[in-house]
Amino acid sequence: MKKSFRTYIILLYLLLAASCAEAQQAYVSLENGDLVVIDVEQCTSRRIGKTSVPMYDIAIGPGGVMYGVGQDNKLYKINLGDASTTLIGSLVPEPGDDFNSLVFSASGILYAATNRSTILYKIDTTNAKQTPLGNIGFRAAGDLTFLNGVLYMAAQNNFLIRVNVSNPEQSVPVGKMNAESAIFGVVTIGTIDCKDGRPKMYALGGNFLYEVSPGDATTKRICSNLSLNATIYGAASSLEATAQLRANAGRDTLLNICENTQEIRLDPLIGPKESAGAWYGPNQTALSPNPIVDVSGLTRGTYRYYYTVGEDNCADTATVSLKVDRLRPEFPSDTTLCQGETLLISLRDSAASYRWQDGSTTPEYPIAKPGTYSVNITKSCGQTEASVEVNFENCQGCNVFMPDAFSPNNDGLNDLYGALSDCQFSAFTLSIYNRWGEVVFQSQDLNQSWDGRVDAQPVPPGIYVYRLNYQLLSNPALPVVRTGKIVLIR
Repeated sequence: MKKSFRTYIILLYLLLAASCAEAQQAYVSLENGDLVVIDVEQCTSRRIGKTSVPMYDIAIGPGGVMYGVGQDNKLYKINLGDASTTLIGSLVPEPGDDFNSLVFSASGILYAATNRSTILYKIDTTNAKQTPLGNIGFRAAGDLTFLNGVLYMAAQNNFLIRVNVSNPEQSVPVGKMNAESAIFGVVTIGTIDCKDGRPKMYALGGNFLYEVSPGDATTKRICSNLSLNATIYGAASSLEATAQLRANAGRDTLLNICENTQEIRLDPLIGPKESAGAWYGPNQTALSPNPIVDVSGLTRGTYRYYYTVGEDNCADTATVSLKVDRLRPEFPSDTTLCQGETLLISLRDSAASYRWQDGSTTPEYPIAKPGTYSVNITKSCGQTEASVEVNFENCQGCNVFMPDAFSPNNDGLNDLYGALSDCQFSAFTLSIYNRWGEVVFQSQDLNQSWDGRVDAQPVPPGIYVYRLNYQLLSNPALPVVRTGKIVLIR
C-alpha cells in the first residue's frame, strides 16, 4: 500500500512537472515534414521526428492527441513522441484548393479552413468528413487558434481575423500583423491556472516568433532565431483546446432601486463566488466583507460596486450596478380653479407606466370637473400612488389668458410668451418645462415673458408645458393652478 501511494505521488509530480514544462511550448510543423517543439521562454527548438508527409497544419485536441492535415489533403493522427502518423481519411477541398488551417475548440470540435476558399469547416476526427459552417470572407494563410474562447485566423497578407463560429459571415478583421515575414502559424501559449501568465497569442513566420495583440493585431518580436531548418507550415499547443482556470468573482448584476431605499446587501446579488475577495465602492474605496451599503442618500443615477477575487493574472471582478431612479413625480397640490379652466397633469417619464382612477393609462390627464383624481405609477424600481383634489369657483372680475403658441423669431409678432391678464395678483408664478420636465423659464412677474431661450441660447421648436400658480388680490385665500401646452414655432 505504501509503495502504491509513493508511486502515485511520483506520477502526480511528474504530471505537474510536464504540465509546467509544456506551459510555454508549442509544436510546429515544417515544410520538410519535421515536427518540432519550440520553447517560447528560451527561444529554442527541438526536433521530435518526421511525419509521413509534411503537415500543412496541426492541432491538439482536449485529450492531448495531435492531428494534422497533410500536403495530400488527408487527415492524420500524430504521435507526439516520435511524429509517427496514422491515416484517418481524406478531405475533399475544392479543385486547386488545400486545407491548411486546423484548431480544436475546448468542446473537442475540429475546425478547418483552406487557402483559396473562404469557408469555415467542421471536421469529424473519426472519418475526416467535412461539414461547411459558413463563409468567413477571408482566405486562410495557414492557421487557426482559440484565445479565451474566441476563434482567430491568420489570413493571407498577414491579416488577423476574428472568426464568428456561430455565424461565420459576421467575421471581422482585427488588423494587419506588422511582422517582418509572412505569417503562417498562430498559436495560443500559456497556462490554464494563470501562474505563468494568462494565455497569449503568438505568430510564427520565417525563424521569428511574435507576440500578437488580439485587440488590434499589433506584434512584438519575441524570438529572432528559432533555428528552424525549413519554412513553418503550422503550429499548435494543448492550451488552444483547454478552458483556462480563473478565479470566480460571480456574475455582473444590475439592480434598479428607488430613491429613499435604505440599504442593500451586496453579496447575494452576484451569486456563487469564491470567498476571500474584497469589495470596493464607486470610488474604489474599500468596503467591509459582506457589506450592507447605505443607499438612502443616493440621488438619481448609476452607482457601481466591485467584488474582486484572485491576484495578478488570475484576478476576476464582478460588478454590481445600482440604478437609482425617482419614483414619485412632481405632482400638483390640491387646488381650486376658475370655472371653465382645465388642469392638465403631465407626467412625462418614458420609463414609467400609469393607471388613473378611471382606468386610462396616458401620461397626460386633463381635469375639468371637481373631484379627487389619483394615479398608480409603476417603474422598474417599484410602485407609488399620487392624488390631487380639484375644486372650481366662479372667478369673476378679471381674466387670465394663456396663449397656446408663440414664434420667437424676432419678426415682431408673437415673439414672447407669458400670461395676459387684467387681474391684480397677491401671488404669481409662471413656470415652463421642456419634455424632460426641466424648467426652462420661471418668473414671478406678470410682465416678464419668455423669449424662447435658455442661457441666451435658443431652445428647439416643439411642445412645452406651462404651470401657472396665482392668487388674486381680491381673494388671496383661493390658490389657483393652471397647466397647459405651448407650441414653440421657429
